[in-house]
Amino acid sequence: IRRPPRSTLDRSSAASDVYKRQILIAISDKNEVWINRRLVDMDAVQANVEKLHAENPQGGAVIQADERSEVGLMVEVIDAVRLAGVEQYSIAASEKN
Repeated sequence: IRRPPRSTLDRSSAASDVYKRQILIAISDKNEVWINRRLVDMDAVQANVEKLHAENPQGGAVIQADERSEVGLMVEVIDAVRLAGVEQYSIAASEKN
């Protein structure tokens, strides 16, 4: 049996740890905001992100918006993430076929 060197295994688990530290925010086609698979009212997004960011200050946020969601809502979510002190965030997009 050939196994990868130990250093390769360590790197893949480190990548998994980085993914776990991300705050995952989704905006549905019905303009619902979900944070880490929990439905959250827009007024509570900043507070929820602040709490999660305090638990993992090195982590960032990933924002994924359905193409049918309102752009203005996504901007509000981005603003809430930034006001919560998260400096590193990304917008996830899917490629059109």
